[in-house]
Amino acid sequence: MEEMVVLIGNFGFPVAVSIYLLVRLEGKLETLTESIHSLSEVLASKKPTMHFSTARILRLSR
Repeated sequence: MEEMVVLIGNFGFPVAVSIYLLVRLEGKLETLTESIHSLSEVLASKKPTMHFSTARILRLSR
């Protein structure tokens, strides 16, 4: 019985902290993933505009 208490004491706390951190980190990773996806959509929508602007600047500089 004492061995069981020692095992829970030794491994229970680290396991609980690990689970807590994984749960918190998962939410932050989901938020980062959504932000990166949103950023890529914005960049994709602006790419033609940037290309057009660059081409226009090149024409004006000739």
